[in-house]
Amino acid sequence: MEAQNNETYREDEISLRELIEALLKEKVLIAIITVGVLILAALYTLVVLKPVYESETMVTIDLRENIRHLSHPTKNNGRI
Repeated sequence: MEAQNNETYREDEISLRELIEALLKEKVLIAIITVGVLILAALYTLVVLKPVYESETMVTIDLRENIRHLSHPTKNNGRI
């Protein structure tokens, strides 16, 4: 009974060597599909998609406030 269980287990076992050999046998097909999908994704991104985010920034400096602090340093505890 135990010998039969071991035999069944070995039949269900996946051999890593067989798996790697199967992948290597089809490596050209895998490479072609990978490059094809990469090209399609690049074309879709560069041609079809429109930019989604846009921003604009403006920095304003109030010089009157800065000049007031310079002309009255005591209002800032003696610091300029």
